[in-house]
Order: sequence, then structure tokens, then C-alpha cells
Amino acid sequence: MPDFDPIDPRDIAALVAMRRLSLGAAHSLNNAFAAALGEASYLLDERKDDDEIVEGCQIILEALERSVRITRGLLACPDGAGSEADAAGVLRQLEPLLGETLGRSHPLRIALPDEWVAVPTSAADLDLLFTTLIQHAADASGELSTLDGTLDVSDGDARFSLHVRSESLNGEAPAAVNDPDRATTPLLRSCLVNARRTVDAMGGSLHADQTSPDEWSLVLRLPTLP
Repeated sequence: MPDFDPIDPRDIAALVAMRRLSLGAAHSLNNAFAAALGEASYLLDERKDDDEIVEGCQIILEALERSVRITRGLLACPDGAGSEADAAGVLRQLEPLLGETLGRSHPLRIALPDEWVAVPTSAADLDLLFTTLIQHAADASGELSTLDGTLDVSDGDARFSLHVRSESLNGEAPAAVNDPDRATTPLLRSCLVNARRTVDAMGGSLHADQTSPDEWSLVLRLPTLP
């Protein structure tokens, strides 16, 4: 693990400010979407014999319900408390939110075990770690890609693997995971440095490899708690 310089305080301040703004916006949008859902549902019920109105309301309701899932996912993000987290539970909650925000051009599928997978960190740190890695994978994979993840447990370790397929991969993506100094922007570097520090603090490991011109994968190993 390279000895990284301290993260620029301006990057930290920017991330904190962005989080506060996003939570405030999510609260406001959630209220607005809930009101709009109610009105659209009322209109649909009142004009259920009008095929044009029904079709239009159904389109509006589908879009509003998708927006509500995103805002409520943001509001449900865990806080920083705790020294133990369920890796499967964090990913189970995170997958639909990331699936909505990444969109149809970057379909995300994660196979998860049914049992609790306890690892030595807070849910907030684990949420940020998974979000950073999955978002980086999507950002570096061009306009169209598939992201397939798996979480399993073996020999006292939780192993999260993410396999990315795209015809327009950024070849520096896996290199930046292994060495954040190769990140394309200072903010991405800060995010990946923080991810690696989180992994190191848990006694885990993180490595990425490009396996072919259009495929790369990363493997995150974290110790489990009894």
C-alpha cells in the first residue's frame, strides 16, 4: 500500500457540503413526489374510464415511484455510528438505489447470501466503500456496461467481487483502484484513497485487474466477525 499524502481538506469539505445539500434536496423532493403521487393516483381513479388519461397517469406514476425510491434510498443512508455492520444487508439496501441512479445503461446485479455477514466497521463506512467502488466501475465503463457483483463468505473472510463488461472501458480504472495516484481527478483520488484506508483499517484487501480489453474486475476481502 503506497504512503498517500493527506486528503485535501477542501475535498473533504466539498463532500460534506454535497452530502448536506443532497439530503436537504432529498427531503424536499420526497415531500413533493409524495404529493404528486397522491394527486396522480386520485386523477387516475376519477378518470379510470378515459383511456388517454389512464395511460398518461400510469406513465407519470411510474416515473414518480422511481423518483421516490431514489430519494428514500438517499434518506435511508446509514449514519457513522457502530463498529460492526452487515455487509450483505448494506449491499441489499444499496443495490436498488445504485440501480436506479446508474440507470439502464449500467445494469447492476449483486448475488447476496441470506445470512448476516458481520464485518468490523460501521454501516456508514461500508456503504461509502461499496458506493465508491461500484460508482467508479460504472463511471469508467463508458456509455454501456454490465456490472455483476457477488458477496460470499469463506475461511473467515467476506469476499465481494465485481465484474465489469463494456466495449469502451477506461483502462486506467483498475489501475486507479490499485493505486489512487493514477486516478483521473483529484476528487476521485480522494475517494479511492479513503476506500483503501477503510479497507486497511479493517485488515482487508482490495485489488483490481483488467482481464481482457472489454472486461475488468475487482475483489474486496474483509475479515468477518464471529
